[in-house]
Amino acid sequence: MSDKVRVHEIAKELGINSKEVVEKAAEMGLDIKT
Repeated sequence: MSDKVRVHEIAKELGINSKEVVEKAAEMGLDIKT
């Protein structure tokens, strides 16, 4: 399962907060855990 990426890592790279990453992922139809 090396394809796991943490939401906070993505948020940090993009300069946005984790909540925004979760919302965008949901809009894209991605199944994520919080």
